[in-house]
Amino acid sequence: MHILICNERFLFRFGLDRALIILGKGLKESGHTISIMANKYDRNVLEMFASYIIDVPEAKNDYLNSNEFTETWINNKWNTFFINSDMPDVVIIGGWPFFSSIPFFKNLGIPVIFLDCGAVPLKGYTNGVLITQKKLREMRKKYLKDATFIIAISDFIATTQSKPDTDNKIPVCKILLGADHLDMKIWQMKNADKKSTIIDSFNAIKNEGNQCILNLGRWEPNCYKNSEAIFEIMRKINAKLPNSVLFVLNDPTTIQIPQDLQNFIYPLGFPDDAELAYLMKNVDLGISTSAYFVQG
Repeated sequence: MHILICNERFLFRFGLDRALIILGKGLKESGHTISIMANKYDRNVLEMFASYIIDVPEAKNDYLNSNEFTETWINNKWNTFFINSDMPDVVIIGGWPFFSSIPFFKNLGIPVIFLDCGAVPLKGYTNGVLITQKKLREMRKKYLKDATFIIAISDFIATTQSKPDTDNKIPVCKILLGADHLDMKIWQMKNADKKSTIIDSFNAIKNEGNQCILNLGRWEPNCYKNSEAIFEIMRKINAKLPNSVLFVLNDPTTIQIPQDLQNFIYPLGFPDDAELAYLMKNVDLGISTSAYFVQG
């Protein structure tokens, strides 16, 4: 079977990207042919399983209308990529900017499976990001009804988003994400000549007798991830355990650490899969922050 997977990105550190890559690898190992359509990607990762990688141009200076731009581009270019003999048998879509292309695939008679990781809570977002997130919700309600099948990554998403957005007209199933994906070592240091110092830096701080805490997940303040809540958590921990330190997965130049915590919080950068697995096994505690919002 020929399977086309469409998503905006296939890049390091993004959860949906990783889920689609794991899916593509598994389908390839099962004997299927995989093609990819995307705006941005790590080619060396996709080439592990994809036979055909198609660069979809971005809507320059008009990100809000990326779906409409992509739909027009696919309509105009489809026959240059696929003819009847190699037409995809199934299309798997991760979301933006391929929502409005779902009817195009449907009209070709190609089943469309939507992998639903859900729309994020809007509270905390402002300006262009908020406008884009509202547009994404509109696109879901307008176009997911044209999908053939929806796979939700949790019962919560299936119940609160997949089924309501499609008025319960499309079959929805739940497949949970795997917990051992780091063992696959999808992302590894690309340049062997450039030695990473992440593990050395961690070990040096741990060997000073510190209790080590790892802030799990991407650092994204002012949104549902509630990353900045870790500052107050660390103040409370330090009041009881003054030798505690926190490691954050972020570039030191893009995180603003309060003055009173600068000796206790260490941005490590972005570890690859093997490095992250090492950190998770060797810290004393892992913390993942979030915020609960009622979807509106």
